[in-house]
Amino acid sequence: MTTSLLVRLSDNDPHQDKDEDDYPWDLLPCELLVDELKMVLTSRVRMPDIDNMPEINASVLNYGINDSFVSDDETMSRYIVLEERITKAMQRFEPRLANFSVSRAADESEPEIMIFTITAHYEGALITVALKWNDMTGQFYIYE
Repeated sequence: MTTSLLVRLSDNDPHQDKDEDDYPWDLLPCELLVDELKMVLTSRVRMPDIDNMPEINASVLNYGINDSFVSDDETMSRYIVLEERITKAMQRFEPRLANFSVSRAADESEPEIMIFTITAHYEGALITVALKWNDMTGQFYIYE
């Protein structure tokens, strides 16, 4: 079983054989997965340039989403970049998900809102998480 970064970090004895380990590897409910997805999506990268360092870009130092943009970027280009950053973060920090995809759509009634939909398979079940990005506040709102 592939484990998330948070699960690996919370294991008190990561070198012990998983069959003898007291960590509940097989008891990870879907709710825990959703909570961990929320943590990845609401965490922010502190050093944006770390993404260009292959040795450490998938480490805890780069955990989360980079939400910094050049101020004169057009709104649409920011959404494309943000979609790519969501995809990278999920690929790096959520290896438990299979057939992962992100799609985006504009909220025509609120131009500052962009909706992202994450779909993936987790333990054979399809999961969908909807995100609303508020471009004015720079925050995600997560709907499961």
